[in-house]
Amino acid sequence: MQEHINYPFSKGTTIEYCLRQSNKHETGRVLDSGMYVVLVLNEQGYNQFVFFDEIINTITKDREVSVGSIIAYRLLPSHLPVNPNKVWRGRVVKNYPLAQMAYVELLEDGYRGLCEYIYYRQVKSIDRNM
Repeated sequence: MQEHINYPFSKGTTIEYCLRQSNKHETGRVLDSGMYVVLVLNEQGYNQFVFFDEIINTITKDREVSVGSIIAYRLLPSHLPVNPNKVWRGRVVKNYPLAQMAYVELLEDGYRGLCEYIYYRQVKSIDRNM
């Protein structure tokens, strides 16, 4: 059994889960997320509440984002970027798939060596060959 998760998932994330009452594996897309429960749109097209302890796996970029990968990403509007269309490059130092986040070391000139947390939804491309 996985440890308790107490942070929200990003909207649009696909999750695999097993509900207590049915005991069968299902998948669904996150519509909204709270601190202990997620509202998903299941494969049959119905909205369903899923508790975090029923979540088995996330099926998103977490399978692609790995430590050492070079990623290209954009800053969130809440970061108030001067150039919102700028694509930043960084190397993944730590990966947090359940939080849908990665800790990234910047590779941009003038920012090299600085680190920041990014959400998977910010990732535009992934390069594993570097």
